[in-house]
Amino acid sequence: MILTDMLYKPGFDYIKLEPFTGSYNGMRYRIWTVKEKFSEDGSEKLSDAKVMAAAYPEPYSFEITEDDKKTIREFEFSKEGLESAIEWLFAEQEKYV
Repeated sequence: MILTDMLYKPGFDYIKLEPFTGSYNGMRYRIWTVKEKFSEDGSEKLSDAKVMAAAYPEPYSFEITEDDKKTIREFEFSKEGLESAIEWLFAEQEKYV
């Protein structure tokens, strides 16, 4: 999967700008970031930024796949959070073998 079958793993700077997607052995995956949210007047922080990861069955894209078929997890917004997301996806692939 990402750790063994890809030419590279996504870098933290990459996923801050663009979602990273792929598929492996019947499982599609997506890694992206969610920015921190503030109240309308900017005075109150409503949520922290985070790294998100999703695993779901092939063949459709993330946007078309039904939500109940997706497994989504949140991770810390950091390089370590990205590594944790990749490790989680690596473990998730067992469900699709």
